[in-house]
Amino acid sequence: LAGPNDMKDASAIIDLALASKEWNPDPEQVAFAGLSYGAGIALLAAAYDSRIKAVVSLSGWVSARSAFFENGVPNRIWMEILLGTGITTGRIPATFSRMVKELEKGNWSHCKDYINARGITTNEVAWKSLNEREVPLLLSNNFDDALFFADDDLHMQEVYKGPLKVLVNQGLHGAAEEGGLQKQLPWQSLRGNFVWSQARSFLDHWLRGRDNGIMEDKLLMEPSNRLPFFFWEGYQRLAAWPDAEGVEVVTFSATPRGPGLHGGLQPAESDGPKEEAAITEESVHFSHLPGIGAGIPVISDALRSSHINIPNILPWASRRYNLWYYTALPEKSRYCGIPTVSLDITPNADKWQVVVYVFSVNPLYMGSLVTRASVACWNCTAGERVQRSIDLRALCVDLGGVGHGLALAVNLFSGFYGAATTSEDFSVAFHYSPSFMLSMPRIRPGQLPAASAVIV
Repeated sequence: LAGPNDMKDASAIIDLALASKEWNPDPEQVAFAGLSYGAGIALLAAAYDSRIKAVVSLSGWVSARSAFFENGVPNRIWMEILLGTGITTGRIPATFSRMVKELEKGNWSHCKDYINARGITTNEVAWKSLNEREVPLLLSNNFDDALFFADDDLHMQEVYKGPLKVLVNQGLHGAAEEGGLQKQLPWQSLRGNFVWSQARSFLDHWLRGRDNGIMEDKLLMEPSNRLPFFFWEGYQRLAAWPDAEGVEVVTFSATPRGPGLHGGLQPAESDGPKEEAAITEESVHFSHLPGIGAGIPVISDALRSSHINIPNILPWASRRYNLWYYTALPEKSRYCGIPTVSLDITPNADKWQVVVYVFSVNPLYMGSLVTRASVACWNCTAGERVQRSIDLRALCVDLGGVGHGLALAVNLFSGFYGAATTSEDFSVAFHYSPSFMLSMPRIRPGQLPAASAVIV
């Protein structure tokens, strides 16, 4: 599985193509493109076969650890889907089946060598090869992809030395890219072929030397747009990630709930540390049905990608099982990039997990999910205070407006993730210190594309 045998197969495909007299291929101008599993194979193949001069990776991965065990949390649903699909349609190695079982128990040490070898950022040989040769890469992933995460592509722009272009699209795994594989209906042609048109221009530039401007925009992110298709505005341009000129980080500190429905999100002071609140901590307890969540795995993601977002009625959520924090956003702004959450917590167990959600909130306090993440520990000390900072899923969404706001929610279980513990006695205290905060990447005024400037 994405190992030596697949690398041999990838090289054999190149051998076959170069041997074709009908195609008359140029052995000095070889590129490799793939979708989903094929995208990961394309990246790894380029590291091991120096004939590959450029790569197009569509809904693929750069870090296998991120896909399966990010922040110490098993990606339970998608591991089971991959395993079931592989058993049904192919020959899954016994090693992979054992790995899934070990990860579900939190045994990362049993799996790390196998998993790290199958991602380019965690495989030292592959990473060194790609960087030394500066292989041009085009990475395309989707916001609602719960298997291979778009934020990994953004982080690649911080560390990769070669030419790199990143597209982040709305939709589920493979949704934006699959559209270009099918015949488009007239109303689909504007968006459906965008990823593939970018891929063709990318390969034209790097293989044929065409000066087509494809690398002028190194990062394009498609905003979530609930308007009809004919109002599609194109992509938000960013210089790269992080983009200090185009994006400002807005930080909110969590303030206590007390006897009220919710706590607050107070803009963090920039001129020094904040004082601790009068209420220094509040706790939440474990439940399989906490009342705030991301919905039903796979189904809810599919609905959200179709702009059908089943809201969380935040005031109805159990106080025992949830904490949520709110701030009004009277002015509409666009938030694009990778949000982060810093936690200051004391779990009462040596195995624990915390789930974090960010919602767009309407005037009725109904929350529509915009991003989420989880963090876990499988071998900690019960009662020990810990601080953790985690990335949430990348986003590009317009938030705020009259009567609207932003909410941060935390609880201890989601069906989207594997759990380190499901004990009914499990609880976590959240400390109101300067280390408990939410950071959101906001597009600076004047950086939004004009409504008529559709990128095609």
